[in-house]
Amino acid sequence: MSSRRNSKLVLFCCLQGYKYGKALARVQASERLSNWICAMPQKKILGAVGWLCAALVFASACTKSPFNDDVAPQPINISGQVDLHRSDRDNSNVYVWLEGINISTLTDRDGRFLLELPRERVSGATGVYQVYFFVANYTVATKSIFLQNGEIQYGQGSLDASGQFNETIDLFKKLDVFTLVHPDSASSILAPPVDVLVSLHAVTDTVTVIFPKSVGGLLGGLFFLHKASNQVFVDIPDQGADTRETVFVTSEASTSRRGVFQFNTATVRDLFLPVGEYEVIPYFFIENIQLPDQLLQSLGEHILEPHPDFLNIPVKREGGGFFVF
Repeated sequence: MSSRRNSKLVLFCCLQGYKYGKALARVQASERLSNWICAMPQKKILGAVGWLCAALVFASACTKSPFNDDVAPQPINISGQVDLHRSDRDNSNVYVWLEGINISTLTDRDGRFLLELPRERVSGATGVYQVYFFVANYTVATKSIFLQNGEIQYGQGSLDASGQFNETIDLFKKLDVFTLVHPDSASSILAPPVDVLVSLHAVTDTVTVIFPKSVGGLLGGLFFLHKASNQVFVDIPDQGADTRETVFVTSEASTSRRGVFQFNTATVRDLFLPVGEYEVIPYFFIENIQLPDQLLQSLGEHILEPHPDFLNIPVKREGGGFFVF
């Protein structure tokens, strides 16, 4: 028993001695470092401090450790400003789309936009790419950018050295669209038929307009956008109609189409409009032959159908106000 106690005592003393030795070594190392710094000339001290600060700045610029290859790549940005002529200073919701990469954004009210190109999407891309600026009842504009191995060549094409388009992109109105709803308010319980009349007028050249599902010269469908919730309600009087009426709208005279919304028959079609403010939007397409099919497809899977995706097509309309109480 005595020998065991002695063994434990010896082991304890060894461990304490080891810990004391490590602590003493740290103190001695700290003293040596302090003495070395004090012995350095002032210029060398400042240089060492500067090097340390630079290393810290470099490390903070990385998303992860600079010694780790897995650093999050930053996106490439291009920006600019669009001016919609005859738009009452509202330059919002212009669709900006990069062909080939299939990346898009919308302008704000001032027409400004920022298009972010994730590096993983443009990795290795080389060539000339077109940026499209689209509103359905305006002319379409395009600008070119150059990519070399996934990097934008700033200062070439339409971009300046900072990645901004060096000129304002101008879009000119080609078709006026005005929707009149009468009456402009109705009760959800007892409501008369609601007449919707859309008037179209070409600003300069003739514009081709297509009315799907049109029967007897009437509108083939109406969309009701609930302002508060952004819910979309679609009324297609004749779902089975497979018609497409093509109309050439000129600047000499307005072209109009009428639609009638019946609350009672709409109930049969399971269309119930909740109380609130609406924008009534007629169902028709404005032909733009210079648009790539991929651009339209990027707006929604069902963009060419009587589906809520249809409202993703940017159009500058007037009128169409309606209230259900």
